Amino acid sequence: RRALRLDVVVVGTVSGTTARSRVSLTVLDARAEQTLATTVDSAPGARVDALVRRLGVFVRGALVAHLDSLARRSRFAREDAWRLAEQSRGAVRAVYAAVGAGSGRSAALAMDRADSLLAAAAALEPGATLPPIQLARNRDRRAFVIEYLRQAMPDTAPFLPDPLAIRHSALPLLDSVLGQDSGAADALVLRAGVKAGLHRLGGPDSLLTGAIADLERALEIEPRNAEAWSDLASCHGAAGQYAEQLYAFERALMVDPFQVTRAKYLRGMFDAALAAGQLSRAEEACRTGMGEFPGEERFRDCELKSLGRTGASGAAAARALALADSLEPVEPNATSRAVYRIYAAQALARAGRGAEADRQTRLAEARVPETARAPFLLIELAAVRQLRHDRDSATALARRALTASPRLRQLLGDPAFASLRAALGVSVRE
Repeated sequence: RRALRLDVVVVGTVSGTTARSRVSLTVLDARAEQTLATTVDSAPGARVDALVRRLGVFVRGALVAHLDSLARRSRFAREDAWRLAEQSRGAVRAVYAAVGAGSGRSAALAMDRADSLLAAAAALEPGATLPPIQLARNRDRRAFVIEYLRQAMPDTAPFLPDPLAIRHSALPLLDSVLGQDSGAADALVLRAGVKAGLHRLGGPDSLLTGAIADLERALEIEPRNAEAWSDLASCHGAAGQYAEQLYAFERALMVDPFQVTRAKYLRGMFDAALAAGQLSRAEEACRTGMGEFPGEERFRDCELKSLGRTGASGAAAARALALADSLEPVEPNATSRAVYRIYAAQALARAGRGAEADRQTRLAEARVPETARAPFLLIELAAVRQLRHDRDSATALARRALTASPRLRQLLGDPAFASLRAALGVSVRE
């Protein structure tokens, strides 16, 4: 190590038989002589390619985490302040573990601990910009967790704080950091994410415009920032700019040096291309994802979704139905199971198999109670009714989806919209 002046070393062993291979790997910080990550993986003898791919992702992920850690350390003059900030990151991991276990109280306590550690780090080194950025990130995370808990555990909703107010409280922290350093790309990316989250909860369109402006500024500073390109893609998607969304995902994939999030970007490219009507590119992204990441959950439904959007032949309808039948038993989420049935129904309706399309729709509706159907699910159901030439039902479903949307509630409460209605002599119903 000294002779070669290595930064990171990967060591490991390979064992097994012709039927199964087993590999253990350890990634070491050669300078500090510390273990960064370790794993053990195995695969049938005929699937060594999949094993190699998984291990490659593991090693690249360990390198990314190591480089990120070094970058965070460089932003502190005092090691004790940096260590407190790192402990805060550990507390955040405990938040997600608690959410996964269904314990909202434990998640809140872990987030409180993460915030208190950051406050202590900031007290030790008041001039450091990383603690306020991480504190703002924690507030955005807290808001996201509350949104999740409201959906996953509706009975807890009356007792949870307002995610809108929590997310709003992150903005002054980031504005302050950017007032000190207008070139802090990570603060710009995070501020864009906060604005996009506020827009998603019913905020004005100016928030989304501001998010896009922040991300474009961040990319002027760091043009190879894959996270910024990915977030920009999401913002363009929220704005209905699907060609721009596809381009941004392609850039994210291109500039990501370690390709750790390659699967995420490929799935994003699929959804964006499908929405943009670029079907061949959507199919290519789906095939690439399934080929490179066999068994990956992200690509579980991409072929079925594509058939739901475009399938019109009897063969396509039969394939969609077979996929829905095979995917449902392995899908734990009831809404996703319903969506699989709806995609199959759309392909069946387009192929002229109306009775079977209606049966699949009834199966989908049985998966999710009427009171728990999200707006996007109502829109998908409306698409089936439209394909079945039942315009009245399609319109009723679309109206319900719009009424349930926080975007419409925000619009109806806007005085400018009320003035416009009055000037045109148009009622709220109209």
